[in-house]
Amino acid sequence: PAGGPYSSDDRKVVARQMSEIASAGIDEVVVSWWGRGSAEDARLPMVLAAMRADHLRPAVHLEPYPGRSPATVAQDLTYLASLGIRDVYVYHPLDFPASDWAPVTAQKPPSMRLFAGTDLVGFAAAAGFDGFYTYDFLDYGGAKFVRLCQEAHAQHLLCGPSVGPGYDGLRAGEL
Repeated sequence: PAGGPYSSDDRKVVARQMSEIASAGIDEVVVSWWGRGSAEDARLPMVLAAMRADHLRPAVHLEPYPGRSPATVAQDLTYLASLGIRDVYVYHPLDFPASDWAPVTAQKPPSMRLFAGTDLVGFAAAAGFDGFYTYDFLDYGGAKFVRLCQEAHAQHLLCGPSVGPGYDGLRAGEL
């Protein structure tokens, strides 16, 4: 609120946010992306330019957009890699069986890492993902993160637990 009215389409707002992120010591920013032709896709070049101006690495949270399939994701990955995006976090990968993901992950651009949004580490491994991540920090705590990351590391997968520093579910009315 201190920054005034907010718009993800405002170059100055996005540039200010990226500068603030960089000054906080963060080096990678994950943006939500709803497929080719979406509003997020239209603003992606502007967001990427703002990130690069502050030497931030871009990553994408690939949402379950209408018509998304493993085949469309394969095309998306080629497109996103062409924009210099290295890390892609696939939300709701369980919408498709691991066997449908395996050809996509096997043919992904070599510069790219794919993370499955699930706590089913065996699924992520069977599907060929490079790692997994958790999404809802209300459902996961330190003990569960330790167990999940140990499972992931045993299968040579990267582990990306999501945390919400300073989040208070009581104040938000969620607990």
